[in-house]
Amino acid sequence: MDKAKISRPLATAIVVLVPLAVIAWHWLALLSRPPHLDEIVAELGSIGRFMGEPVPNHAGTKLLFIETTEHGYGTYLADVASGKRTLLFEQAEQGAAFGDVNEAFSAGLRATLALLMCARTTPGK
Repeated sequence: MDKAKISRPLATAIVVLVPLAVIAWHWLALLSRPPHLDEIVAELGSIGRFMGEPVPNHAGTKLLFIETTEHGYGTYLADVASGKRTLLFEQAEQGAAFGDVNEAFSAGLRATLALLMCARTTPGK
């Protein structure tokens, strides 16, 4: 037998079977993924990233912390007992999830937020 006669059907089989195998592998991978994968990814993507350390008030009843938001960085005041958190300030910052909190907030702004926290957590207010 001639080599050209053997190699031509083999080449044709490879050209047809390899793409079919790749497509079958892709479909198998898609069918075997978890049923709620899109919801899981959306939930994980919605979790904000904490920046720096939370700062408690003197009584230990409230926490001031900075977390990434959809638009940048948000400064929150959280009541420890109830778990309720209040957005005090939000600074729009593109790519906030990748930045550093020290670059995002100036020293003057951090001092203002600390004073605001003290004013909101003093007894009788």
